[in-house]
Amino acid sequence: MQNLDGPDSPELFSFYPSSKGNALGRRSRTEMMVDVLRAVRGGAVLPTRVMYRSNLSWSVCQGLLKHLTAKGLLETRAEGERRLIVLTPKGSLALGEYCRAAEEIAV
Repeated sequence: MQNLDGPDSPELFSFYPSSKGNALGRRSRTEMMVDVLRAVRGGAVLPTRVMYRSNLSWSVCQGLLKHLTAKGLLETRAEGERRLIVLTPKGSLALGEYCRAAEEIAV
């Protein structure tokens, strides 16, 4: 997996190997949450942009955004009539630790 900086880097759309050997390579909930954090790390973005960058349906994305916001990893800011999603310092730390751990255990 390439480590390119920027919100549109190819790693946002990578598929994870399935732990159950499923040919579809479905992501776990944790992997989807990491994709959401990666989608937001480039700066404040709209919820629909997070949905597209993390390749999720609207309802799944909304549920993950609520969960990550409740955990303090993301926050919502109002800018006029728009609702922007921002990565918190705690979210940035969690994403960094996850990526370091994934590198360590990768084959």
